[in-house]
Amino acid sequence: MATVLIIGGGPAGMMAAYAAQKNHHNVHIFEKNAQLGKKLLLTGHGRCNVTNRSTDFLSHIVSNPKFLYSAFHTFSNQDMIHFLEKHHCPLIEEDRGRMFPKSQKAQTILDTLSSLLDTTSIHYNEPVQHLLLEDDTCIGIKTKKQTYYGDNIILATGGMTFPQTGSCGDGFTMAQEIGIPTTPVRGGLVSLETKEHYDLQGISLPVAFSIAQKKKNYKNTGEILFTHFGLSGPAIINASSYIELPATLTMHLLPSVDTDKLLMNVAPNKDVLSAMDLLPKRLWKVVCMQAGIDTKKKMHDLTKKERHRLVEKLQAFPFTLIQSRPITQAMITQGGISTKTIDGKTMSSKKIKHLKFAGEIIDVDGQTGGYNLQIAWTTGFVAGSTIE
Repeated sequence: MATVLIIGGGPAGMMAAYAAQKNHHNVHIFEKNAQLGKKLLLTGHGRCNVTNRSTDFLSHIVSNPKFLYSAFHTFSNQDMIHFLEKHHCPLIEEDRGRMFPKSQKAQTILDTLSSLLDTTSIHYNEPVQHLLLEDDTCIGIKTKKQTYYGDNIILATGGMTFPQTGSCGDGFTMAQEIGIPTTPVRGGLVSLETKEHYDLQGISLPVAFSIAQKKKNYKNTGEILFTHFGLSGPAIINASSYIELPATLTMHLLPSVDTDKLLMNVAPNKDVLSAMDLLPKRLWKVVCMQAGIDTKKKMHDLTKKERHRLVEKLQAFPFTLIQSRPITQAMITQGGISTKTIDGKTMSSKKIKHLKFAGEIIDVDGQTGGYNLQIAWTTGFVAGSTIE
């Protein structure tokens, strides 16, 4: 029986503890908060999008999907669904395969997991400060209170998003102190700031858009929300994980409409501003301004060139993306412990013996829709279940 010290009581840490205690190990969780799963309770706006039922799960992983192949074979999204249902936590499926607890409360997921940690010792309000090393072997941890020695240490401190829950990047610092390589950290699934500032705050609509960048261009369709700082909404948040800034975004504001025919047939006797009822008036006004059109003109007075300029702007309305919102406003952390230094079959460090990693601290991330929580469940389970 091994003594296992787990740093962090979030989704990955709790799952690692469950998997390790199931194999009769002596398990300890060190949590800096007064409760487990503080960040878990915020997911899915408090409803907890616990996983996704997708049959092509790894295609939704943005960074380093190949790293998860072996781990996912050990504990997949389907395994997580069965795990919760087996432990009397029924789930319901919503659009795009997103899975939520039937109760619609993240607390249900936390209660289910917590109830399974019956033989795990939980050290609340005890943040870990350093990992203890001896001859390239991790032998224990140092907290503010005392030093603890263990046979296996699992670093599951999360990333740098939602710092109010304790995810402040201290795990990266601990790893770097002992020479563990990390990749650059930034916010993923985050809103984007634009150079342009129009009076469009609060407007939301489905668009088709493309983003030109140094590497592969990005194209998608979906809901975009205009904000006081730039762009947000589901489509932008998903896109943010794939792009390098600065970049140029162009959006087709009416992707399901033949805009050439539309402007030929739209109310000819109305003034330009009043003639378009398929777009919010504030947005249409900006489109006209960008096309150099006097909105007081009658539609029938527009020249062929003016109509052409309007069509161009409707089909390719431009924005200059300059930077992401701060990482503290992002949904996930991109970057972290390099996957090149981790054994994907066990989550063990290739550099330091008896040290493992789990969850958001690893440089793996996915799209919205339950994929990132599943990464935590999978890596946590593998880290805990492969301890000898």
